Amino acid sequence: MTDFLKRYRMTALFGMVFAAILYSMMMSQQLTNTFDGLWHQNYLYAGLPELTSGRWMLHYIDHLNMGLHADPIASLITLSLFVLGFLLILDLFGVKSKTTGFLGMALFLSSTVVCNTLSYRMTSMGYGFAFLFAVLGIYAAVKVKNRAAAAIVSGVSLGLSMACYQAYLGVFGIVAVFYILFLCAAAEKPEEKGNGILFVSLLRIVCSLLVGAVFYLVSLSFFLKINDAALSSYNGINEITLPGLIDGLPENIGKTYKFFGVYYLTDTLKLNRLQYFGGFYLLLAVLAALLFFMAVRIWKANRIRLIVFIPAALAIPVACDAYMLLAGDNLVLQMTAGLALLVPLTMIIAFSCIQKQKVLRVACILLCTA
Repeated sequence: MTDFLKRYRMTALFGMVFAAILYSMMMSQQLTNTFDGLWHQNYLYAGLPELTSGRWMLHYIDHLNMGLHADPIASLITLSLFVLGFLLILDLFGVKSKTTGFLGMALFLSSTVVCNTLSYRMTSMGYGFAFLFAVLGIYAAVKVKNRAAAAIVSGVSLGLSMACYQAYLGVFGIVAVFYILFLCAAAEKPEEKGNGILFVSLLRIVCSLLVGAVFYLVSLSFFLKINDAALSSYNGINEITLPGLIDGLPENIGKTYKFFGVYYLTDTLKLNRLQYFGGFYLLLAVLAALLFFMAVRIWKANRIRLIVFIPAALAIPVACDAYMLLAGDNLVLQMTAGLALLVPLTMIIAFSCIQKQKVLRVACILLCTA
């Protein structure tokens, strides 16, 4: 813990100062989302609407802050949760460079999903906790030494994330996939040890998913029962069953690829000024080149890992939109945290795994910064 604080204290300070300056206008002018009339209130407790949509944790988060959602306090707390979650990502990938940490932090904090989350002020802190718990889920799965404790801590964290907002399952998914890619490309490790770490990490992640699913379902059923409530029809959550999930899996996987394309290859969501000039096409080209160089390196060092690397790379769109595997037929901005993480994670893994490919690293910096 001491090493973590010492290594990332400047990155944390940079993140908070950067975010406070970036969103100072929103906070000082009390700007909120105008989609409906709910989000301008300064005092509110989450209740049955949130519980019946599966987000029982929001009510208890509101108890922590006594129902107060006034800026700048609400937004600063939310931003601190995003910063802490991203610091865990940096530590997970062993990022030591302050430059990489600063740039990655800035890329995520300046994403439209963070801005959008702050505009939904009544639930912004809950969504900040959803992000932190989702990252903690994958962090604990691979960092906690005791396997049983790792499964419990990571699973409960993932369950709590879904109890705040199910869409942040995409955050868990994309961080997990990029961590697997990172392990596959760790060719400097001895083959047997590297393979052992890889497959143990895979097993731990699967266990955390199972524990998280059980915890979420049991806890949700408990709170629905004590409040004499039933799930609403919001996004079809009341119709979700295990046989239905299995039957709809091929179609839902197709949706994840579809909405990945909608996010990065169309202007349906206004994300970046350069998206009209093919900026995201170039970014995806850099990601493809990065994955190709990593695959070549893995092929030369340890071909067994390539068996894991290729499916993991192909699963990137599925991981970003993992909540689509459960429910939902549309893409809205507040559900895109997993997609937004693709850009900083691409930069992080580029600096971690292709030390000698300076041209690709520079291209990655320029495109991500733009």
